[in-house]
Amino acid sequence: MVLSYFMACVFSLQPLASTGAEDGIWFVGDRNPAQIQFDAKAKGLEYSICARTSTTTYASLQSFLRRPTALTLYNNELWFVDQRNAIALYAMRNKPTGELYASLQSTYETQLELRGLHQWGDVLALNVGGSSLQVVTYDGHNWEELPVLKEKDARTIVYKNNLLAFVPTKKGAHVWQYGNGEWESQGLREFTGTLGSIIQKNDWLLLVTEHDGDGEVFGLQKEQCILIATFSIPKGRWSVVPSPEGLSLVSVERNGTTTVVDMGWPSGRQSPAIELTLEPLHATSFLQQVALFLPMFLFVGFAFLLLRSGNAKSTQ
Repeated sequence: MVLSYFMACVFSLQPLASTGAEDGIWFVGDRNPAQIQFDAKAKGLEYSICARTSTTTYASLQSFLRRPTALTLYNNELWFVDQRNAIALYAMRNKPTGELYASLQSTYETQLELRGLHQWGDVLALNVGGSSLQVVTYDGHNWEELPVLKEKDARTIVYKNNLLAFVPTKKGAHVWQYGNGEWESQGLREFTGTLGSIIQKNDWLLLVTEHDGDGEVFGLQKEQCILIATFSIPKGRWSVVPSPEGLSLVSVERNGTTTVVDMGWPSGRQSPAIELTLEPLHATSFLQQVALFLPMFLFVGFAFLLLRSGNAKSTQ
């Protein structure tokens, strides 16, 4: 009992796998195990990639047995990672019916923990490591390992097509930039609190930190850190992502409760917490069915008329 409680606390402290842009938010949601344990079709599928569909709703795009560990947008598609004995890289692709499905793209053999996933120009950049930083890139066909940065707990971000690493320190974070085949120091950025993640909004780099039990968002302007927002840390896994509303604080509890707090940009003004409801999967409408099958019906009808015309001529 004590061990299960301890593990639940540890998991809740892990960041929420999510990504956001000007046109939407995507995140890994949890389904309440107590509600699906008697459903033979859904049994074991406790995790799903979700998309916010309105101010108060979200939809499940696909369910999984294991929780994906990272999400990002790459070449206008949603990509994610499943890590077990190796890193498995997937893309969400469209079926002819319009439904999304996970398509395995490649695997990378490593025992190091995935810490970040970003688009970097034409490639994907994966941050793996812990005691040191190893970045590996994937160009759609091949993997390439960049030189190791021997710094602990580095967070990475791609900003204006530059790969940056932020290494937490007691005073803030030491910044490194990759160029000319090596990591180059860019100096210290000072701020209070513990660095959690790095995101970007428009031309701003934003640091999400924890300080005295609260979350904070700092904007970087040259070497200055400007406090933009302070928020109460929610229950469960959480993250701050860019969104159509500006920034959004998304949290998912293990029982499936999903909550969003929207923050105006650049004011940082916060909305009340909004508990999202799961939209049911919609069956294909009559009009959609007509659009899908009308070309086939026309083709079959045309072929039938040709065949009938040919039979009539042969009879004559």
